[in-house]
Amino acid sequence: AILLVFSGHQSSQAAIVLAAMAFGLATLAPDWTRWAIAAAWCASCLLMVPLVIGLHDVGLHNARDGLFSSARHRVVIWNTTAQLVRHAPILGIGADATATKTEADKLKPTKSAAKTVRDGDYETTTARHAHNVFLQVWYELGAVGAILFAAIGLAAMSLVARAQPSVQPYLLAQFAAVSGMLAFSFSLWQLWFQGAIGLSILALLVAITSTSPPKDAADPTR
Repeated sequence: AILLVFSGHQSSQAAIVLAAMAFGLATLAPDWTRWAIAAAWCASCLLMVPLVIGLHDVGLHNARDGLFSSARHRVVIWNTTAQLVRHAPILGIGADATATKTEADKLKPTKSAAKTVRDGDYETTTARHAHNVFLQVWYELGAVGAILFAAIGLAAMSLVARAQPSVQPYLLAQFAAVSGMLAFSFSLWQLWFQGAIGLSILALLVAITSTSPPKDAADPTR
């Protein structure tokens, strides 16, 4: 965490802040925090398209004094991607198709290709991925994918609710950190990204299991 705080990777820094907030709130009010995170997850899954369009409409991509360049560029990429969701709102354009479509658009004949359009300091483009997994799910998998993605998060929250109260702050912090990374960077289909998330969850579960007292104190072998 110390290394990331002093690095230039703002997505990781945002994830650390979200995790710290989740841990602190869960320590004070675990049930309320769990419900709040579950609600935020559902909102991110289901309402991300109008949310990012709203961020663009208020001019966040032009906030040179308040946001660093990569954040402002993301607002343009998010808005461009969100505007395309309406063309395939139910099933999307296909899993991992954003990069393929972006490259195909670049290869269109010059005569029929759309003229390059700039939005503030940046070119309007979907890039190779949306830099926002929640938005990427909408674009590539449509409403069906967004609903399934929301269900996965709620299933994880139900498992957290069944865990011992003493470990719930750690689980909620982990969930918040992963959600932060999903919201600001990378592509859902990058295997190293999936592997990093899986390994981090596994490491946390191993730590919890190895430090938790036996369920039956009268029979430590259990």
